[in-house]
Amino acid sequence: MVMPDIKDGMPKRSFLPQAILSKLPFSTLRLFELKGIFHARENSSMERVLVNALAACERAPHLGESKQCVGSVEDMIDFAVSVLGHNVVVRSTKNANGSKQNVMIGSVKEINGGEVTNLVSCHQRMYPYLLY
Repeated sequence: MVMPDIKDGMPKRSFLPQAILSKLPFSTLRLFELKGIFHARENSSMERVLVNALAACERAPHLGESKQCVGSVEDMIDFAVSVLGHNVVVRSTKNANGSKQNVMIGSVKEINGGEVTNLVSCHQRMYPYLLY
């Protein structure tokens, strides 16, 4: 199989400190306030960014899914602990640079003896600050 690049195409942004994040509105019911804070004009790309992220975050979770949108490191940790408990292992991709050449997988290591485990999978959302 060809190994593609899996680099993140999103713009660089940062999580906000919880103390700041807790003061910002985050709801379609408060879209007017958000548009003012982020200078989003009517029918602008920023308005679409806000609306799309809020819609995705306010969508009901799928059956069996635990779901939460987080904009701070503290909230990310709290969510992961609420799903996984305190005994966790963080795993991440080491290198996002693909070779664009054929690769052969040499070995696969079992995790937890091959037993199915709980996991938290995070997906970025386009938003003025880092939002998962």
